[in-house]
Amino acid sequence: MLTDASTDRKPRLADLCYGGFMLILQLRAVSEFGDPERLRRRILEFINRLERRAKEAGYPSEDIRYTKFALVAFLDETILASQWSQKDLWMSNPLQLELFGRMDAGEMFFRNLEELRRHSAGNVEVLEVYYLCLALGFKGRYSLFEQDKLWFILEDLYGELQRLRGDKSTRLSPSGERREQITEVVKKEVPAWIVAVGAGAIGFIFYIIMLLLSQNAASEAIGKL
Repeated sequence: MLTDASTDRKPRLADLCYGGFMLILQLRAVSEFGDPERLRRRILEFINRLERRAKEAGYPSEDIRYTKFALVAFLDETILASQWSQKDLWMSNPLQLELFGRMDAGEMFFRNLEELRRHSAGNVEVLEVYYLCLALGFKGRYSLFEQDKLWFILEDLYGELQRLRGDKSTRLSPSGERREQITEVVKKEVPAWIVAVGAGAIGFIFYIIMLLLSQNAASEAIGKL
């Protein structure tokens, strides 16, 4: 579990989103999520905690809003793409509607991303969150069509983050892998190539993958929601 940030280092927004990403991957590992209201309550508690901790760390309100939107879009997509027996109830009032008053988060995610990249040097922290959403499987407007374009967006964004962070030591995809092979891996429940994207940008990914190697651990986590 993510510990409180040390006093000598401001936590990254990506670090503060850790619990949300963990929940998304855990939700993928099971088919039933329990009581809808309880799930919603736990998610809202996490979102509120994220907002509070980001404010305490000194992040601007606009950065926090962009970050919350990305996570909400990803959570809604994960739930609505599942086999959960209660997902129709969720569809009638998704998180994006409750928190942002809209139903087009899959489209708006990419509009936000485009806006953030226009001033990328000042938005590195938020861009890392958007990158992680894409790396972990968010599709949005590309859920049905143009998934090759989604791959290029992901690859281009990672290159931009490398440049902005000054990290030239890591690669997005495993050396020697053909694009078709990598794309096939991405379709799996937990993309194996995430291991290769680099600890500089997403150091906690290794821990996530290790946790998800155990189906029982994931099921137990959902059962506690």
